[in-house]
Amino acid sequence: MKEAVLDFVYSLDLEEKLSPRKNVEIIWFYIFFPFFIAYLWILTTYINLKPNIGSIEVLDPEFSRLLYPKYNMEVIATGMSWAEGPLWINDENAGIGYLMFSDPITNRIYKWEDGKGMFTVGKTIYSENGGCI
Repeated sequence: MKEAVLDFVYSLDLEEKLSPRKNVEIIWFYIFFPFFIAYLWILTTYINLKPNIGSIEVLDPEFSRLLYPKYNMEVIATGMSWAEGPLWINDENAGIGYLMFSDPITNRIYKWEDGKGMFTVGKTIYSENGGCI
């Protein structure tokens, strides 16, 4: 079985096809591949980068069980008139967790997912004075 795999790999003649000295058409790969890898690194490192704020001072050691020490506090939304909520939903069936909160002044319900960001999922019911006259 091992010999059959090796024979197959040798039959592909990769040395001939991937050598820029023997195949001039492959040179573009060797030129642009490092730039592509750098581009992917920049995307994954900086695109979802959010500012870190503050710190948590733990007064009771039992509270430490609720914290994830590798995570920092991050700003995930700005520009809200009045943010209410928040509600963390762990959807085990879909295998995702997300944060929902609302801004009743702008009449919006927002959903935030890690890696996807924040987007509007609906409208709230807003009335002056909370509906009280």
